[in-house]
Amino acid sequence: MELANYKKKATELFNRLLDSLDQYEDSIDYDFGSAKLVLRFDEKPSVVYVINTQQAAMQIWVAGEAQAWHFDWMDEKMYWYDSKNSVELFSLLDQKFSQLTNQRIHL
Repeated sequence: MELANYKKKATELFNRLLDSLDQYEDSIDYDFGSAKLVLRFDEKPSVVYVINTQQAAMQIWVAGEAQAWHFDWMDEKMYWYDSKNSVELFSLLDQKFSQLTNQRIHL
């Protein structure tokens, strides 16, 4: 993937996340800046998730609850995928955030 395309896909990802998170403002607090999104959960205030770009690797990294995932853009499937853990980005976030908020989250 070319750097310009990676930056475009990363921007699209963060725009989608920010738009989707607005509907969960009573449960999830977040700060976004410098291609890094930090999330905190009202039900579990000690838990923090960080979603950020890793431009050198052209990946999106997610860290939270002593775990980390590294997502690559999959052109053929049109999504971010962590092949080590066999998980698509939004599926992972929906599952983890639903558990942390005690409600169904769909980003």
